[in-house]
Amino acid sequence: MNHFSNVERLQIIMERERDGKKLETIARQHKCTPAAICKILSHYNQTGEVNGGKSTGRSTCLNNEEMKKLDELIRKKPTATAIVLASDILQVMHKRVSVRTVQKYRRDLGYRPYQQVVKKVTYIGHTKSFESCILEQHSKLEKFFLYTV
Repeated sequence: MNHFSNVERLQIIMERERDGKKLETIARQHKCTPAAICKILSHYNQTGEVNGGKSTGRSTCLNNEEMKKLDELIRKKPTATAIVLASDILQVMHKRVSVRTVQKYRRDLGYRPYQQVVKKVTYIGHTKSFESCILEQHSKLEKFFLYTV
C-alpha cells in the first residue's frame, strides 16, 4: 500500500467509485494485487483521506540527532570497534544498542569496514633481512672475542 503515490491512490479510488471497475481490473492496470487495492479503498472509506497510512515496518533504534552523536563518537574514536561504540552509546545516550546495529549505522553513515593488509615477505626481502641479522650477530661475536681475549 505504501508504494503508491497520492496521485495513484486517487486514480484507484476514482476508477472504482466513478467508473465502477472491478478490483482485479484495477489491480492489473496498476501491477499489484487486488488485496492492495482493497486496502487503499477501505482506508479511503474509513478515513476519507487519500494519503497512505502509517509507515509499516520496524522503527529505527536511533533518530537523526542520535545518529549525529554517533557520527561524532566515530570521529573522536576512528579506530574504535563496534563493541566500544555500543558501550559509548549506552553511556552517552542511555540506549542499549547491539553490536550489529552499530555496524549497520556505521555503514549507513558512510564508514566502510577495512581490514589491515599484511604484506607478505618476498624471498628477496627475507634473504636481505636474514643477511643483516647474520652480519649483526657476526659483529657482536667479533666484539665479544676481541674484548675477552
